[in-house]
Amino acid sequence: GPQNLTLKHDSYPVGPATFQTGFSAGDAAAVIFAPRAGGYLVQHIQFLFGGGGTNQTVTLVLAADTGGAIPGAPIFTADYDLTPTDNAFNDIDLTSDSVFVVAGQALRVTIFVPHTGAPGVAVDSGGIGTQRNAVYLADTWSYAEDESVAGDFIIRALIVTE
Repeated sequence: GPQNLTLKHDSYPVGPATFQTGFSAGDAAAVIFAPRAGGYLVQHIQFLFGGGGTNQTVTLVLAADTGGAIPGAPIFTADYDLTPTDNAFNDIDLTSDSVFVVAGQALRVTIFVPHTGAPGVAVDSGGIGTQRNAVYLADTWSYAEDESVAGDFIIRALIVTE
């Protein structure tokens, strides 16, 4: 039957989180989740977003990922007003949006910021996984480890399997 699962790469709360406040307006942080054998519904996106600053409207993009640093076609996009906090997850509820990822499809979860500096998306302190995190900086996609990001982005997808 259906299972509730959390897709994540980060090791948080083991070790402290560090907020990425070096982004400029239009930049983004993303995580890439490997394909699963069965399809699933994305119910929630949860992430740490803090390090100071004021409320910001971010753009969430869920995309079919095709391998490589550049994302595939978007399957969901929406804007959300968020309050920064250093020790609690921001939760975006997608249960009424019916966001379905087909079997065998990788998923990229991207958070675009409209501002420079804080608040920012956090990374963990457990090191960074190869080709599992991406950044969009100055209109160019690259893997986060190639841009000196030291940890996995603390961005999670709560899913329900078919």
